[in-house]
Amino acid sequence: MALAWTRITSVKDDGIVELAIPELSRGQMVEVSVQLLDDASKRGEGSSQFEQRPLGLLKGKIVMSADFDAPLPEFDDYT
Repeated sequence: MALAWTRITSVKDDGIVELAIPELSRGQMVEVSVQLLDDASKRGEGSSQFEQRPLGLLKGKIVMSADFDAPLPEFDDYT
């Protein structure tokens, strides 16, 4: 079974990168590759994978009809 995971971390001043291996991978052979990120895509240690979005961004743009949970006639045979 192949297990893939991604970890974004910083290179220390001495050029060392510390990498925590997931519990399931310990004692197994792993392949490690390194990719240098540009400044726009850098994320700090422990930061979220996704940027925080402001709350209420779509307020008023999504409307549901008043009878959205009413029984559908297609399922009358099953009731």
